[in-house]
Amino acid sequence: MAGSGRASRAPRSSPHSPSASHRAPQAPEVPAAAAVSLGAVTDPAPDLRPPDPDRSPLPEAPLPPAAVATPPTTASPSPAASPAAVPGDGVPAAVPAAGSASEVTPLVPTADGMVEVPGTIVRLGGARRAAAASTSTGVVVDLAEGWTWVAPGDGDALAVSVAVPTARAAIAPGSTALVVVEGDGSTFVFVAAGSVDLRRDGEGATLSRGAIAMLSPAGAAQVDQATDEELASDPIVAENLAADAEL
Repeated sequence: MAGSGRASRAPRSSPHSPSASHRAPQAPEVPAAAAVSLGAVTDPAPDLRPPDPDRSPLPEAPLPPAAVATPPTTASPSPAASPAAVPGDGVPAAVPAAGSASEVTPLVPTADGMVEVPGTIVRLGGARRAAAASTSTGVVVDLAEGWTWVAPGDGDALAVSVAVPTARAAIAPGSTALVVVEGDGSTFVFVAAGSVDLRRDGEGATLSRGAIAMLSPAGAAQVDQATDEELASDPIVAENLAADAEL
């Protein structure tokens, strides 16, 4: 009734509806990290954070012994200590590179892992579940586990194609590169000089000097960059450089 003078009452809050001051804060949603396909491999996005003198530019993802320098107790075995690979018993047969001639000549590595071909140093090590062959276009290595080192030798250098579980690394003549395959199929490609064309299902990228490519068993790829000094400090790279100097 008009003029009654009653003040309007504030609405009561429901006992089942807490006030805003008692509501639990909501955690922000964190987007899931997306896998990077090999076809989208590019140079890493620039890091806008101030430089950290204690942070290494080497990849932060877990790497095999070939990826970063390790203490002597965990260093990879020398090539001479590895048994010679024999086709069969889990060792793959070498397959010719795409577009190469059908004639393939198997190459048997020596006791220290050397694959003797003209103009190019090809050395197998680690688990050495690998096989090699020569074709009219160069050398083909089928690497299931272990590592393959390629460097220029005396004479005209050859192209070397390394087939790994999820891709193929075509090492250009005269280049120096290391390809590592772990037991779970993870693959690492180091380019010390020259270039390596990394391809999977028609997609890929060309890696230049200092590049370190990491491929998961599923084929997702990541590329990082290292200095010459960082690459040379890797135990497998250092071991092979020393072995090459003795040839």
